Amino acid sequence: MITGAYVLDFIDLGNDAMNAGDLATAEKYLRTAAAEGNADAHFNLGNLLTQQGQFESAAEHLGRAWAMGVVDAALNLGLVLQTLHRNGDAEVAFRDGWEAGDEGAGHELAWSLHERGDTHAARQVFRTMSREESYLGRRAAGVLGTWAEMTGKRNTKTIERLERGLWAYQDAAPALAAILVERGDFEEARDLLEEHIAYSPRASVRLGNLLMDHFGDRPGAEAAFLIGVAAGDAHAEDNLEQLRASPDGGG
Repeated sequence: MITGAYVLDFIDLGNDAMNAGDLATAEKYLRTAAAEGNADAHFNLGNLLTQQGQFESAAEHLGRAWAMGVVDAALNLGLVLQTLHRNGDAEVAFRDGWEAGDEGAGHELAWSLHERGDTHAARQVFRTMSREESYLGRRAAGVLGTWAEMTGKRNTKTIERLERGLWAYQDAAPALAAILVERGDFEEARDLLEEHIAYSPRASVRLGNLLMDHFGDRPGAEAAFLIGVAAGDAHAEDNLEQLRASPDGGG
């Protein structure tokens, strides 16, 4: 049995070993400290076991860490439970973490709700998050703005949310550009998409189409599509093939 400062020493030794890539030694030290009921040891051990693919054991230790007051454990526990296809339990963990003040858990909760079809609840979570000035708050605003644009709601509120979401949610720029194109602000839309093309794969498709449809810039469109192809965007690949197959398409 180890007690007091020795428990903390074992946690430090375990963390040092983990940082050095010696996972076996790290696990030995962290298991010893966790056996003494230390919450941080359970948390770090759960994260280590996640890295090793031991998800059931990881969930057990992360669950104990959460029960002992480690707020960050809820998010990691939820992610592990999702890996185990225990989505209902994962959602509970995310909600627990969010209600305890973890924005990351709130973000995962919203997407979990969205994935199972509860769009209304997902929007509620994102709306609450979007009131914050944090990165995830701006990301939530970008998600809401993108969803609104996709359903044809292109009002001032949608634009404000998309502008807040720029550089926080990668689909915000393409969605905002679509609104600009609809208003006839083609140059502003082009500049926006060119600025974000390396960050947002969808921007490459929007930019390529814009350059062809409104500027007659075939080489520029091809270059934009190629950036999307390099990022793995299937729509960019399809558009590039169509462009090259069209008259004067080259290739």
